[in-house]
Amino acid sequence: MNRIAIRREYRTRWKRCTPLVPEDVVNLVVAGIPITVQRSTERAQADEAYETAGASVSDTLDDADLILGIRELPATEINQRATWMMFSHTSKGQAQNMAMLRRLMETKSSLLDYELISNDEGEHLVMFGHHGEDISSADLYSEEESLELSRHLSNDLHPFIPSLASANLDASTVAESGLPDLLQRACILWRGRLTQDYKELATPLHEYGRIE
Repeated sequence: MNRIAIRREYRTRWKRCTPLVPEDVVNLVVAGIPITVQRSTERAQADEAYETAGASVSDTLDDADLILGIRELPATEINQRATWMMFSHTSKGQAQNMAMLRRLMETKSSLLDYELISNDEGEHLVMFGHHGEDISSADLYSEEESLELSRHLSNDLHPFIPSLASANLDASTVAESGLPDLLQRACILWRGRLTQDYKELATPLHEYGRIE
């Protein structure tokens, strides 16, 4: 292995996480492993902090053999043969990520998926912590910032639910009239760690309507 790279994330403005913090980079550089960090203004850790830790900062990752990320990326950003490590969200055949998977195959790349790292009992060994799940829950609200349901929530309704995203509400309307009928009952259609975090995040909605 010649070089490890940390790529930028692409999902939403909430996703500021990084697979390696500068302290990790220091240890790798001391061990003789060169690190490249793809330039990003959204990452929680500043590019300058990685440079201080001994990494090089670049717009591209052309010389990297192992590219670390957190979540899936657009297929158009895969321009080289490498080993890509991430939560790819492809193992269940998620349609929205098939183009990315196809591009990995076209470039003869390898994919190491955190989600598939498990013990003999099938339990996941790599997963998001509680705060990471909170951020994923926040993605269920729209990015138009037009709906402020409580002092805790200033996000909005997810654009893949058109009937919700098109409600076009603002904070004063919600405070004065409450939630319209179409928003007064929410149904969570999946299970797992994210479900509980979404329930906690949605608790303030009881102030304005009935959310179950």
